[in-house]
Amino acid sequence: MRWLLGWALFFCMTNFQRSEADVESGYRSLWLEGERRSWPALQGDCVCDTAIVGGGISGVATLYYLLTETNQKVALVERNRIASGATGNNGGLPTVYIERPIGELVEEFGLAKTEETFREMAAAHSLLEEIHAAIGFSENLCPLDATRIGLRSVPELVSWWEKNDIFFQLSSEKWSTWVVDDPAIRASIPLEMRSSIRWVSREEMAGALKRKKLDYVALTVRERHRVRMNSAAFCDRALCYLKEKFPDRCAIYEETEILRVNLTGEGTVLPHSFGAIRAKDVVLCTNAYVDFSIYDDRLGKSVTKLHESIYPREGYMVAYETQDPDNSLAAVLESENPSVPYWYLSTAPLSAHGQSRIACLGGPEFDLESRTPAFIDQLGKESLAHINQYIQENGLDCPSPPTYFWHGTMGYTKSGLRWVGEDPEHCHLWYNLGCNGIGIYQAVSGAQKIAQTMQGKHFPPSLFDPPTR
Repeated sequence: MRWLLGWALFFCMTNFQRSEADVESGYRSLWLEGERRSWPALQGDCVCDTAIVGGGISGVATLYYLLTETNQKVALVERNRIASGATGNNGGLPTVYIERPIGELVEEFGLAKTEETFREMAAAHSLLEEIHAAIGFSENLCPLDATRIGLRSVPELVSWWEKNDIFFQLSSEKWSTWVVDDPAIRASIPLEMRSSIRWVSREEMAGALKRKKLDYVALTVRERHRVRMNSAAFCDRALCYLKEKFPDRCAIYEETEILRVNLTGEGTVLPHSFGAIRAKDVVLCTNAYVDFSIYDDRLGKSVTKLHESIYPREGYMVAYETQDPDNSLAAVLESENPSVPYWYLSTAPLSAHGQSRIACLGGPEFDLESRTPAFIDQLGKESLAHINQYIQENGLDCPSPPTYFWHGTMGYTKSGLRWVGEDPEHCHLWYNLGCNGIGIYQAVSGAQKIAQTMQGKHFPPSLFDPPTR
């Protein structure tokens, strides 16, 4: 089940540009408001040590670590505008989570690999804070004082604890539990769970989840604070910092589409419309974007496993100014509607020092059977109808139509796992991609891991190691 802690977090999607059809349909992302620096298109050839394909947070973080932890000359290339895809069209919520049951991961890959992966993700919070401090943008990390996940029934609560027990151990996450104080519900709670429960009224439960209906009987509360961030603004500030600090080793290009990745055995050649980039290594930091071919000259064959593994899902979100003083994230399962597997609502200032308070609401998501603007717009109409109904049912202070309404493409892999590192079968081909609905922390930890691996550091096996097929 693609779930809950994966939600928000990143609706971590593909390099998908807002098209004219988006604008005409009223799509407007909260995170893409304001001025952003423009970068030139590449008009000829470029020679560097490493080329990065993809200008979202994965690509920008990879550029950051390659410049700060190696002496390489690096070129980053984005086919649209920097951060115009997933990074500018997400829920803005980093999380340490994988959208598969932890017990299933341990059974398939073993405890050691699973533990290593969670260690990598857990370290990324500090990495994200360090980068923000280095680029002078710490106000972008807005604290959320609580994370609450609503559960409709006691069996859902018991299942939650059973499925996430290993997760709590691996990630050192601390959660408390609230349950509606009702005699029948009390009697159905397993004895071993009762001592750690806080008993509350139905009204208190509904208020914590920001709902009018008294239909949820339990919630789990994350005790450690988390943050909400604008990952598009982060990319803009980080690139300006890197270009100023490393002017001779840093090249950044927008509106430059790579047509092909040629692996020559000695390096890589990346043709584009007006020339080619020649580099020793290439790092693919794309997600659902696979509109290029990969060919290994040494082996004399195409590399197709990326194209065969990635499939896209589209997620829709709204945002609006709110008077709600509670800095929090509330999420609830929505088992009655297959188009909305969950709802999440985050409330916080737009920046840590800002006065304007913004609520961000998301949930509707669909398999992307077609990528035509007409199909995506039809999904948008359905999603907006679901969102408006949720707003009305729960009395949220969102205007009609919502101030912001946007969509982003989540690049799911068949395994449900990111790919981070060098391809085990094809020299000079690296990945920091695959979001599976979440990805901010994972993008940052993967970026540092790639830079350190290129410097000769060896890491234990991880769930994110690229597959052989």
